[in-house]
Order: sequence, then C-alpha cells, then structure tokens
Amino acid sequence: MRVLNVEDEPIKHHQIKSALNRMGITDIILAECENEAIISVLESIENNNPYDLIITDMQFPLSSNGTPDDDAGMKFIAELKEHNVDIPVIVCSSYRLRLPDVLGCVHYCPEKNDLWEEFRKLIVIKK
Repeated sequence: MRVLNVEDEPIKHHQIKSALNRMGITDIILAECENEAIISVLESIENNNPYDLIITDMQFPLSSNGTPDDDAGMKFIAELKEHNVDIPVIVCSSYRLRLPDVLGCVHYCPEKNDLWEEFRKLIVIKK
C-alpha cells in the first residue's frame, strides 16, 4: 500500500508513519506543502502508480518555504476533486474543521486519538 502523508510538522509525520508502520505499511511518501502534494498525486497517477491512500493535515504551507495556511487542506482536497482524483483521503488534524462531511473524506481523525487504533479501523490491507 502506497500512502501520501501531507504534513509539515516532522513530529506529526513521524507519529503517523509509526502508526502505519505498525500496520505493516512502509511505502509512505511525505509532502510538506500543497503544491508538492498535488504534484506528487498527479505524477503518481500519470506514472500508473497511484497512491492507495492520502492522509492530510488541514493547516500547512501552500508552497515550499511558505507559511502555514489555515485553508491549505481544504484547498488541497478541492484541487484533488478538480482533477477527478479518486483516492481515499483521511483528514488527520488537530486543527478545527469546518463542515467535515462536505469534504467527502473517508474519515476525520483527531490527532489526540490513538492514530494506530484509528487507522486500524479504517485501512484494510490487501495481501
């Protein structure tokens, strides 16, 4: 399983990666900004090796060396929809969410929860 983790905080990325590793998922790519994330998704599709899952924070920079944007996650998900990307998304954020159902995401996972337990409920690993 290939996972894209959109996260600008190294500690949070490590926590997510550790929870996924515990499930046997090791192919985890990090994108630290919206621009990097959308390019990575589109290139993975173009190269016929799309991600199986995207896990995204909601507040991160739009471009490298940028400052965190409060709406970056919303913009990223909207851009995925504009490109008709059909990859499940898990929102994993301690940031406030406005109308999470409207996003059409698989699940909203508050970071205060046990990430491994949350991911275990959501991710079915194909063997």
